[in-house]
Amino acid sequence: MTLLRPMPGVRFGVLDCAREQVAFCANIRTPLARVYPQGSKQNYVSNLQQLSEWVYMAEWALEYLRPPPTRLVWHSFAQLVLSDRVTHGSGGGKPWLVYFHSPRCRHCYEMYADFAVAATLLENAVQAGKVNCLTERSLCQQEQIMAYPSIKLYLSAGEDHAFSSVISVPVTEYQGIIDVIRPHLIKYNANLLDGVDKWGLDPQAFHMKRDEL
Repeated sequence: MTLLRPMPGVRFGVLDCAREQVAFCANIRTPLARVYPQGSKQNYVSNLQQLSEWVYMAEWALEYLRPPPTRLVWHSFAQLVLSDRVTHGSGGGKPWLVYFHSPRCRHCYEMYADFAVAATLLENAVQAGKVNCLTERSLCQQEQIMAYPSIKLYLSAGEDHAFSSVISVPVTEYQGIIDVIRPHLIKYNANLLDGVDKWGLDPQAFHMKRDEL
C-alpha cells in the first residue's frame, strides 16, 4: 500500500486497537482497512481477511482515492483511444496511457499501483485507461498484447501530426514509466506538461511525506 505514497494528498496511518482504548475501536473485532477520500464525508471499509495480500488492497483503495482509469471495451477503445479527431474528441486532445491486464495475472495486480501513480502524476497530460484482456480478447489481439501486463501510449494524429503512433512502455516502477513517456509527450505537444512540471516529478520530493497517525 505504501507504493501509493507518491500520489498527491495520500497519507497512511495505523491504529492499534489492542493498545489504544478509544471509542473508535469499540466495535472493531477484526483487522480493517478504511479509505477516507478527501472532500468526502464517506469512508469505505474492507475486511483485511478478504484482502489478505497487499496487491489486491492497492487496487481496491485506488478505486476510492482517485478517479480510476477508464475501463475500456472494444467500442469505447475505438471511439476514445483510436479516434484521430483529437481537437473534437472527448479526450480533449490528450494522449491515452492504457494498461492491458488479466484478472488471473498476479503480476498485473503487483504493477497496477505503479501505473496508477504514474497516471495520476501525469493526469494533466494524459488520459488513463485499462483493458481487461480476459473479457476483451479480440481487442488485445488487435493491439498485439503478448504479455500481461502491458502498457501503451497512444498519440493520435492531429493538425501537427500527420500520423498516429503507439509507444510500448516498459512495465516498471512509476518513475521509470514517467521517464519513458515524458520525451514522447514533449515531442508531441510540450504544452501538455505545463500542469505536470509543478510537481517536479522528482522521487526525492516525495520522501518528505509523513504519515499522520
